[in-house]
Amino acid sequence: MPRRTPSTGRAEVMAGRGSVIESFLLFGYDLSDYQELFLEKLDLLLQLREDEVITWQGRHRAPISERPVHPRPQQDTLPVGIGSHGFIADTSQKAANISAPGLMAAMNQIGRERGWGSEIDRAQFDHMRQPHGALMVGSPAEVTEKILAEYEMFGNRRTLIHMGVGNPPHADMMRAIELYGDVVAPAVRKEVARLEGVTVG
Repeated sequence: MPRRTPSTGRAEVMAGRGSVIESFLLFGYDLSDYQELFLEKLDLLLQLREDEVITWQGRHRAPISERPVHPRPQQDTLPVGIGSHGFIADTSQKAANISAPGLMAAMNQIGRERGWGSEIDRAQFDHMRQPHGALMVGSPAEVTEKILAEYEMFGNRRTLIHMGVGNPPHADMMRAIELYGDVVAPAVRKEVARLEGVTVG
């Protein structure tokens, strides 16, 4: 038997509504129950997070009676996070040029399958990557600024940037990860520490 060691907080769960509706049919759910399903599953997840032994009942799954939950979470409180599509490159224009074709193709394919109507073009893509837009696409400085703006608005403790949409070239993806880890993350941590009055060693 291999030795099991705790993650010491490295493994995290992120919950959100997402945009994929195909799973409703796959699991036998009715899309008209979307809101009720989300609230019920979120309620169960939060109770799993809080209680070591679970007794729970809802409308959309079998009840749970006095079942222990292991392993227990490392953190005492539930961290808050924000997820975004994005991409990082050495310059703003390079990040946009690498990211735009694949991201637009992926989103437009999903849109056609789901009947969204209009498709995203390059002008809309560029608009969404502006300072108040939804996309985290740009240079390290631009992405750092957007992450900090969200932190100041929402006080979130986690930022997830999904950079693989549209399968960007491997070398560009590795550079994006490098810039995120070596440039963006340290700059964000330093500024958050300054705002919170914490000394960074």
